[in-house]
Amino acid sequence: MSESSDVAGSHDHYKMRLNNYAQGAHLSFRIDSNPRGPNHAVVWLSVVYINDEEYGRGEGPNKRVAEENAANAALRVINIL
Repeated sequence: MSESSDVAGSHDHYKMRLNNYAQGAHLSFRIDSNPRGPNHAVVWLSVVYINDEEYGRGEGPNKRVAEENAANAALRVINIL
């Protein structure tokens, strides 16, 4: 649904905020992450699903950054940020 900018180095903990929101609202969420590209230039793509519906995508140079970017995008879609 939404792409987010790179949050590398951010201390906002978007994934944790999304988890707290989902638990409080009794929703299930998951983040699927997969690497893309050649071994010397891997880019991770992560997708956030809430109740099996896509809410955000994010990319990054490693899995952690991609998941934070995806969580950031999802939080923006649900108007938490």
